[in-house]
Amino acid sequence: MNARRLNSTAALALAACAISSPANAALDLGRLQSACTAAAAAPSPARSAALADLSIGEWTKFGQGKITEASDDKFVMDSSETPLLTWDKVFQYWVATRNESLLHFPFGVSVDAGGRPNGTTKASYMDEVNAVRRAFAADPQRQARITSALRRSGISAVPWSAVFISTMFKLGGYSSSEFEGSASHSIYMRSAIRAFNDGRAVYGQLPCDPAWVKPRVGDLVCFSRTMPIKSWADVLARWGNTGGSDRFAFESHCDVVVHVSPTTIDSVGGNLGDSVKKTERPTAGGFLRKPAKEAATGTGWLMVLVLTR
Repeated sequence: MNARRLNSTAALALAACAISSPANAALDLGRLQSACTAAAAAPSPARSAALADLSIGEWTKFGQGKITEASDDKFVMDSSETPLLTWDKVFQYWVATRNESLLHFPFGVSVDAGGRPNGTTKASYMDEVNAVRRAFAADPQRQARITSALRRSGISAVPWSAVFISTMFKLGGYSSSEFEGSASHSIYMRSAIRAFNDGRAVYGQLPCDPAWVKPRVGDLVCFSRTMPIKSWADVLARWGNTGGSDRFAFESHCDVVVHVSPTTIDSVGGNLGDSVKKTERPTAGGFLRKPAKEAATGTGWLMVLVLTR
């Protein structure tokens, strides 16, 4: 099963967690392309190896599941067994990025004044946990068992691939001024665009057209999960139409590049088949290929976030 999709409502809610920015001018694409090609041609920054090692370490903990993209655009899942999702481990990604308040259940039961069920609503994980802590304050063991069950249910309802990436950057030593972690991939894409537009050289990534650069170890490769936003051109149009506001948010997925050869690229991502998996794919002379299935599925390469620090 592929990474779960954020619906548009959830994506917009997550976008509201992003920082505000001054009015956003149009991107100077000529200057951006020059910056991207120069950065991608330089050796990977020192911390790129740590990002790759951390990601591979998490992949190993989840059983080293692999996805292979063949030259005929078919995906082949590794036949080896992958352990079941470690719920507590995934929960730590939410805690590490301070996003656990975004967890919720597929539904909760609402009641009327008389205590009778009268409908369903989305339930907040933190609200439910706090209620359990109050109700079972005198029974720590029972409190722990119920809280664990709530944690598992809350995590199963919300995509976690972006908090996985954000955790890798935090553990890799990136401050919030160098990488703005988020529970939505599109938000840290937006952050990279904002940083370039604002001239903040301290930010650790450049937002680059996949046609401009060959991904290196530590870079993020990002693709679409929604038909309206399926290319770099669509991202630029979204930026122009929204001015980089919260309406910029969209469904997407990013992986960390962990290995590059002259003909292939390996990347690691979270929430792939309810696990952390490595995807191995062929390249076109080092550049990301454009699979033929894009037209049918609405997915496509959106951006390479090139490390600069």
